[in-house]
Amino acid sequence: MDKHDFKRTVDKTRAAFATPSIAAAVCVGGKTYYHACGHTHALGGKADEHTVYPIASASKAFIATCIMMLADEGSLDLDAPVKRYLP
Repeated sequence: MDKHDFKRTVDKTRAAFATPSIAAAVCVGGKTYYHACGHTHALGGKADEHTVYPIASASKAFIATCIMMLADEGSLDLDAPVKRYLP
């Protein structure tokens, strides 16, 4: 994969899903490929590496998934008091 292949893939993905803008990054073999494209409605400009995408309440699902993964691997006890992990 080179940066041009990655850029084409991101562009095609944005078009396929009719998304106003997208930003993506992938790390492979010590190299980081980054590409942003499209227009941001809130900022009125083009998407770039500084564009902020508010995800609102979606972060709750990410956190819950991470907590359950930690519990599954035995790194977190769901029945323990929170202060054990956050004093």
